[in-house]
Amino acid sequence: LEDQETVELKFDKERYVAGDRARLMIAAPFPGRALVTLESTSVLKHWTLDMTNNSAELEIEVDGAFVPNIFCTVSVVKAARAERVWGPHRAFGRIPLLVDAPDRRLAVGLSSPEAIRPGRRLEIEVETREPGGLPSSAEVFVAAVDEGICMLTGFKTPDPYSFFFAPRLCGVSHHDIYRMLMPELEERATGDESEPGGG
Repeated sequence: LEDQETVELKFDKERYVAGDRARLMIAAPFPGRALVTLESTSVLKHWTLDMTNNSAELEIEVDGAFVPNIFCTVSVVKAARAERVWGPHRAFGRIPLLVDAPDRRLAVGLSSPEAIRPGRRLEIEVETREPGGLPSSAEVFVAAVDEGICMLTGFKTPDPYSFFFAPRLCGVSHHDIYRMLMPELEERATGDESEPGGG
């Protein structure tokens, strides 16, 4: 990896549903101990993983509480030892885990006459069904708008599902002091054989 402070993360699918097992591929710039966290407005779960190689793979059980998304973060830390060139000892990565809720999406059907004369009463029929096809009760908002106005304004039919289940931002921030680590020097360069003065 070119960036020695970044962990590259990738899921095996773009989106999941509750009950799935998401596979996460981890590519770190160096082996070490990884802290894995699942986050939303707070830390939901966390565990550690010993990475003997630069790459690893793990499975995450997708919970219905993850809708519409959570975030998975991985921090990999390696031991501080004497190095010819002192480099980063912590790498970090974050990726969203997108979760759909198909059982929350209603199918809406609308039937009306193809044409109606001015001054006449327009009767329409609205039908809502659950994903399985069963009828469902729902509150429906109906608006009658001139088609020309819609064409002029580029109006698009609203999608309540996409609005209410849009991805959320992560509410957890990360800070550490690994960049402040001083280089670990070899013993012969530290003067271990010297005695402190003033004795």
